[in-house]
Amino acid sequence: MKMNKFNSPWDEISIPRNDIFHKILVDPTMAIPCHWAKDIHGALLFLIELDGDHQKAFSQNLIKIRGVDIALRGLSASKQVIVLSLQKQVDADIFESFCTALIRALSKVKAPNIALEVVFAHLNRWKLFLAGNKTLMSPQRIRGLYAELTFLNELIDVYDDQVAIDSWLGPEMSQHDFSFYNIDIEIKALSGTERNSVEISSEDQLFSLNEKLYLRLYMLGKQPDTSVGISLNQLVNNINKKLSSTDVSDSYLQKLNEYGYYPDVEYDKSIFTVRKINSYIVEESFPRIIKHNLPDGISRVKYHINLEKIQEFTCDNNKIFESANA
Repeated sequence: MKMNKFNSPWDEISIPRNDIFHKILVDPTMAIPCHWAKDIHGALLFLIELDGDHQKAFSQNLIKIRGVDIALRGLSASKQVIVLSLQKQVDADIFESFCTALIRALSKVKAPNIALEVVFAHLNRWKLFLAGNKTLMSPQRIRGLYAELTFLNELIDVYDDQVAIDSWLGPEMSQHDFSFYNIDIEIKALSGTERNSVEISSEDQLFSLNEKLYLRLYMLGKQPDTSVGISLNQLVNNINKKLSSTDVSDSYLQKLNEYGYYPDVEYDKSIFTVRKINSYIVEESFPRIIKHNLPDGISRVKYHINLEKIQEFTCDNNKIFESANA
């Protein structure tokens, strides 16, 4: 699976020589004009133009967000512009995702005063997500999230994005990572040193009351740069840009937060390729340990399944989506 380098909407914008903006209009059909832009220092900007004077409302609602400067400037006697300026260009992919979600929120707004309300409501929703914390995820948890997001990305391409996001239960520490319609799916990430077996972390993980249960394995290869792979931050933002509404995006960001993810430059170093995907249908004869077969008093069981011994349960990777449609 070949991945491309991150390309941003600012790539084609030159740096101005004097104190003006060089900018590109996002969408000429929007009633509230929005632009990707750069300033004289080469900072990446997002501009929202508003007719009228909004200085008082802007000052009353102004908030601080880590990594983003927020200002209101006058363009003329009757027009002002909200300027969102990224402090560090290494966060360009996160900033683009944030701006893209804001574009969705503003796409049907016509009145400037309502647009201002939408901007600050949106900034407040993103504040917790962008604020971050000091605890980075372990390498194992990073791989696990990467695998779950890879499946989520596939799911969004097949089903309604709200259904896909709602089906993602991994952040909630539920019994299975995904559950939708009549099936449950358990997602596992394998690295280069884990090719022969997969760890099952409880006696509930391969048991389901739904009609079907699948085990889906993602073999991940660690890469040195984004010319041959995609980072965790990029995958997070690529999915967010696909989402159709602010509400769906908010739900997605909340789940990422619950999982323990927040935007951090360290996750730009977690670059992977998906080398192989294997799916298995977990049937009655599938080798597993389940709760009602355990001796009384035994719980919290962890064990490994030898992948060579479950080849007969292999199924086509698209079978999961076909089963949900059946």
